[in-house]
Amino acid sequence: VGACGGGGGGGVGGDASHVFEVRGERDTYALCCATRTERAAWLDAMRALIDDTHTERVFGVPLAVLLERDAPRTVPRIVDVLCAHLSRHAAVDGLFRESGSKAEVLQLAKQCDAGALAHIDLERHSPHVASGLLKLWIRRLPEPLFPFDTYKKFVFLQSYVVRKNKCGAPEHVLALRELLRDFPTHHLRVLKRVFMLLTDVVAQAEKNRMNAMNVAIVFGPILLYPEQQTFQTTLDIPGVNATVRFVLENHDQLLPALPGDDGGDGDGGGGIGDFGASAVGSPRTPRVVVGGSGGDDG
Repeated sequence: VGACGGGGGGGVGGDASHVFEVRGERDTYALCCATRTERAAWLDAMRALIDDTHTERVFGVPLAVLLERDAPRTVPRIVDVLCAHLSRHAAVDGLFRESGSKAEVLQLAKQCDAGALAHIDLERHSPHVASGLLKLWIRRLPEPLFPFDTYKKFVFLQSYVVRKNKCGAPEHVLALRELLRDFPTHHLRVLKRVFMLLTDVVAQAEKNRMNAMNVAIVFGPILLYPEQQTFQTTLDIPGVNATVRFVLENHDQLLPALPGDDGGDGDGGGGIGDFGASAVGSPRTPRVVVGGSGGDDG
């Protein structure tokens, strides 16, 4: 389909305002609808079909599809480009907290979806526009980077460690590792790339005023959220932010090593860091059972 637009009513019959043309490479078809509402519905459906078959789209596209298209890359090109650019501007005051021009962000997203990513000069735009573009890409993923089916498990775990005063304890670390180890590989690779960027941002907190908590407040609700929002999930947000902050601050130890990672052994077992190798490795270490019936042990 070449284009959709208003057309004349000559020879078709009916009210001309209910007629539209579909122009292909060789033929043009005039379609007549009974009402303006029906005409609008047809146009919306056809535009959606065109959008869904656009092979250049990068927003709202499943990670697996993007990575198949961007092969042999292990992270979508748009993520690499935006993270590299924003790392160079990590000291900008309020990065990620302050909003850039919404119109510019949406226009750049439209250009990216039209296959123009390679031709966009991000230096011509405020870093806040680039940060807004990255947040928009993350928000529009069909499945969040922390998959839907892990939401309740992370919320339960955070509630448990707070109630038992065990945040950062060996069993907390082990439970997080188990949850993260089950993530799809493409989710883990993107999380690693994003957390590398956010670590750069937090390292400049004296200049940009974006410490780990401030970053987590911005990213928690777009990285870890449920399939259905409820009043209860709104109450979960502080715990969500705390979870994302902890994973961000310790991602080198928590996210499993993957094939191709520098220095990775592939099993996610190395590099305990400050958690205490002997404690975490001990067979006597208590274990938090995440999920299940959600029963409270009091």
